[in-house]
Amino acid sequence: MVPSISSYFYNFFLASLEEEVKKQGYSLLILQSGDDPVMELFNLKVCKENRVAGIFASLTSETKDISAFLKLAEHSIPVLFFDKVPTWEPCLKVCLADEQAARLAAQALIARKKQRVLALFGHHNMSISVIRRQAFLDELESHGVAIRLWKSPVRRTPISKRIRCLLRTRLLMRFFP
Repeated sequence: MVPSISSYFYNFFLASLEEEVKKQGYSLLILQSGDDPVMELFNLKVCKENRVAGIFASLTSETKDISAFLKLAEHSIPVLFFDKVPTWEPCLKVCLADEQAARLAAQALIARKKQRVLALFGHHNMSISVIRRQAFLDELESHGVAIRLWKSPVRRTPISKRIRCLLRTRLLMRFFP
């Protein structure tokens, strides 16, 4: 279950996953949540009713309660979270070393003596965004880099559209005169 298969990452992930499950004699059921928690719950119901062998799930940006996922264990349906994962530690999940990745990015900018940096992070509800943002800011602060924070007024739109909107309205000029 993914937010959308239009993303290159999810498209690539699903193609690779399908190749592997076929080798094991399984079929792949692809469900999209549309980044909507209600659709996500509906998809979980579909999985349960179809007695799936397991679920790979990338949470919506708004999902805070994962109890519906955890209840699937009562029906012997394992759930493996990937990409957008819950913060609850005991669940099965696959994710990058988010904190380390953010620190490396900040260190690269510090080494190049960059003074003005526009850092775009994902949705503020997602653990991946929270962890990366905090580690990035901590690393900059630990090297004495001045930080000015600003939140985009544009929500629930792709990053590219947000940037175009910000450029059109000249809001970025406050940071990059």
